[in-house]
Amino acid sequence: VGAWLAARIAPNQPIRHALILGILILSVSLAGVVAATQSGLGPPSYPIALAVLALPLCWLGGWICARMIVLKQQDTRTQG
Repeated sequence: VGAWLAARIAPNQPIRHALILGILILSVSLAGVVAATQSGLGPPSYPIALAVLALPLCWLGGWICARMIVLKQQDTRTQG
């Protein structure tokens, strides 16, 4: 949802903005992996899963938003 929203409010290049959010999430989740493994607060599986899935899911959110924009523009052209 966050990547879709970042892509939606982007003035241009929605997928790029979603991927920038993905890079930010990836960096924070990598810090979480380090913190979870060094401090022994619990299993590091959640931060690892978040790090692995951050970029693909942010790309997907950006792609969905970009596709919605294209379909809306095509619909507007056919009705106008």
